[in-house]
Amino acid sequence: MPPPHSSVRSDPGQRSVIPALTGLRIVAALAVVAFHLREEPLAGLLPGLAQQLDFAVYGGLGVDLFFTLSGFILSLNYLDAFARLRRRALVRFLCMRLARIYPVHVVTLLAMVVIVAVTPEVATTASGGEVYSAEAFVANVFLVQAWGTSDFTWNYPAWSISAEWFAYLVFPFLAFVMCRWGLARATWAYAGLVVTVVGGIAALATSAGSGFEPLIRVATEFSTGCLLYVLHRETPLGQGLAAGARLAVILAASIVLTVALDGNLYTLAPALALVIWGIARTRGPLARLLSSRSMVFGGEASYALYMTHVVVITALSHLLPTADYTHEQLFIRIAVTGVYVASIAVVALLTYKYVERPARRWIRRQLSSD
Repeated sequence: MPPPHSSVRSDPGQRSVIPALTGLRIVAALAVVAFHLREEPLAGLLPGLAQQLDFAVYGGLGVDLFFTLSGFILSLNYLDAFARLRRRALVRFLCMRLARIYPVHVVTLLAMVVIVAVTPEVATTASGGEVYSAEAFVANVFLVQAWGTSDFTWNYPAWSISAEWFAYLVFPFLAFVMCRWGLARATWAYAGLVVTVVGGIAALATSAGSGFEPLIRVATEFSTGCLLYVLHRETPLGQGLAAGARLAVILAASIVLTVALDGNLYTLAPALALVIWGIARTRGPLARLLSSRSMVFGGEASYALYMTHVVVITALSHLLPTADYTHEQLFIRIAVTGVYVASIAVVALLTYKYVERPARRWIRRQLSSD
């Protein structure tokens, strides 16, 4: 882990990492997977276990953890690169981010097309067919499905990738402001923006049901992550009081927005910033666990897991419908559940190894050859 005042490489082709935060990604991904597995297949096959996993209802907060973590990590690697805004740097940054998210997104989107094509009953069970409409498909292709249009469509976890893409587009300008203004001014500006402008938009968007909540959600949490990194870098470990005061302002602004969103569980999202802050600043047992080889590998493969698990669940719900086994003996129901879990893990690993990594390397090689 780099010390708070260490310089960060500004070359987008290189990456700085805090291993514990990489390991934290698999925790976030598994929380989301548990959230969905609780409904299918556990609710049908092992209802007793599903009831014991009531805490999995909070698994959706894994997405909020991703958003905040993304702001922190992008700032770690790219903040200084945008001390000045240059067109070439902007284009390269966005291409690098597309290389990270788009290949797996396209593969999972096409996989859902195949599933809908061979099992038409999937589309008929969706409300009005809107979930698998042509318009929603086009929105997914261009990663704008969460921009007030049709967010929970096709491979619906990709709504967060659409919101993340919005954050990528904004990040260079946010980084430029933070580099020019410094931590203190950027923190107060962020707080003022949230309380006065963004908070008002959130209230209007929620009351009107306009569908812009995902963008407001990612903007708040991603910006919080960016400011957390600047605070981490510019505050020595001994200055606990000063760091705590600035952290309190950041979190207070985030809480105002999540309350304005009236997002129920989302009001817990600011607490996730404290998790990231603590792990980045300490070398305790939790940080060492998250830095282990297995956890770091899981973190690297977490995006593939996140993007493929609903595709696998959707396919298996028709190949191996849980309704056919709800009255079978316990060991059979456990075995069917095991097939779901094992299939999710295998598909995620194969996607990571044969889609995500090769595609990302190929795109980056093309960028390097320009």
